[in-house]
Amino acid sequence: MITVTTEKGGTNDRLKLRAAFAKKLNKVIAGVDGIAKTGKNEKQNYHYAEEAEVVKHVRKALVDAGLSFEVEVEHREWTHEITARSGSVHRLCEVLLICELTDTDTGYTRTYRWLGDGLDPGDKAIYKAYTSGVKYFLMKNFLLPTGDDVEAAPDVEPAKTEAKTNTKPHP
Repeated sequence: MITVTTEKGGTNDRLKLRAAFAKKLNKVIAGVDGIAKTGKNEKQNYHYAEEAEVVKHVRKALVDAGLSFEVEVEHREWTHEITARSGSVHRLCEVLLICELTDTDTGYTRTYRWLGDGLDPGDKAIYKAYTSGVKYFLMKNFLLPTGDDVEAAPDVEPAKTEAKTNTKPHP
């Protein structure tokens, strides 16, 4: 759900503010080509886009476009515990974030609800949830590619099938 607030009241004024806001969103999208996967998870052997890199690039593009960004946690929930093979207990935390983008020239604001989750054996699950929520909000709302696609089909040859043909003529 997206909530929009403005100080002006008329429909025409709201449309003009929304159009100006959309132009600024597009300027942010155009201002960041993509995010390199500079982080590496050594235990599970994969690369990832670091939150610091996402923020560094998007922050500059937001400022250049004249948009401000604010985020707060509306709700957090410790959903369950997972016991790892090592015996350590990891707690999963889910947060509901309220993210606001504001046009610094007009005051036009859009509010977005966004989820994040984090898993940690210590006390860092909530911070991981917050960080991942902000990172993916920025990446998905500003269409930032990382050079991969989690839904891409694996490199597997299709199974060979024998074609069955009927050589007899139809009556």
